[in-house]
Amino acid sequence: MNFSGPYDPTAFHGISSLHDAVEHFRSKNGHSFVETKLKSLILQHGVSDLFGVALVHRHFDLEEGTILVEKDMVTAPWKCDNSFAKHGGRIVPISWFFKEGRPYPYEFGFFPYSKTDPPKLEQHASFVEAFFDAVNLHGLDNFVGLRRLSGHESTGMLECTEGRVNIMFPSNEIPAELLQNGTDTMWFFDGQPPYRMYRCACTNTGSSSNPNHNHIDQA
Repeated sequence: MNFSGPYDPTAFHGISSLHDAVEHFRSKNGHSFVETKLKSLILQHGVSDLFGVALVHRHFDLEEGTILVEKDMVTAPWKCDNSFAKHGGRIVPISWFFKEGRPYPYEFGFFPYSKTDPPKLEQHASFVEAFFDAVNLHGLDNFVGLRRLSGHESTGMLECTEGRVNIMFPSNEIPAELLQNGTDTMWFFDGQPPYRMYRCACTNTGSSSNPNHNHIDQA
């Protein structure tokens, strides 16, 4: 498996909307697959502190020359050239989906010069190959991806999208009604019960072409 192909800026625009991703995921009995087969692979390879599972979807388009970058729990489009270096630090992939026989990054994280870069996928080749082989075999290669854990995840977080910026908030700031109608979009197999999961709930604010959305991280 090729782990180091060039970044494809068109890959993000091929990602499905949340609605379409959820429909396909459910048609393939995705919840059972994630919570059995993928959970087993993550625990078997001992990477539950490094990787989780993501429902691959997008809420908006990106302008040419920008990528989605997370810094301190805020994710926004950043201008970035092929060096993937900015502000004295490095921009590295944190989310991948499977396309054309290899993992494609679609979200990135900023690592300052004083912080050690996270392990590369190549350092966990046997796990990554087994993970995406299973995803591909189940017919979810464009819909279920791999997520690198940041260390900031908790059992009570809300990710709100304002325009094209995603911001994480503590759960004690979340109105109760936002927790009632969510869609699971991330799973982390490192707690009791043995996974944490992001839930995604869409609000009615924003324009019809780019509504705001909320992601809820709830154990």
